Amino acid sequence: MLTLDGSVKKVFTSTKVADNTGFVAIKRGPLVYCFEGVDNDSDVLSLAVDRNAEIEITGFDKDLLNGTVKLKVSGVKYTVSDELYTSSRPEEKEYTLTAVPYYTWGNRGEHQMRVWLPEK
Repeated sequence: MLTLDGSVKKVFTSTKVADNTGFVAIKRGPLVYCFEGVDNDSDVLSLAVDRNAEIEITGFDKDLLNGTVKLKVSGVKYTVSDELYTSSRPEEKEYTLTAVPYYTWGNRGEHQMRVWLPEK
């Protein structure tokens, strides 16, 4: 019988990986999770994870792709500006982010997806 550790952990990269500096990924056991637009108001590019937040296992969802465990974590969602550049800082709203196993990505239509999110 194979038994795997199912605990949830944050993952960080070395600062030598410039694109991921200050970002966090989440894994549960051997599974890497991702944030998909379908679960996060169609916009994962404006999300950040609260660095002090606990990650919650929401339970087994038997209706999601024949059974999947989702995770929830507190964070913020920045307001989206129609302008490419602005001198106004984006507003932050508290937001509960939902993550699904990376292997499920793209099975519910075309949406944004991110594995690495900034940590605030």
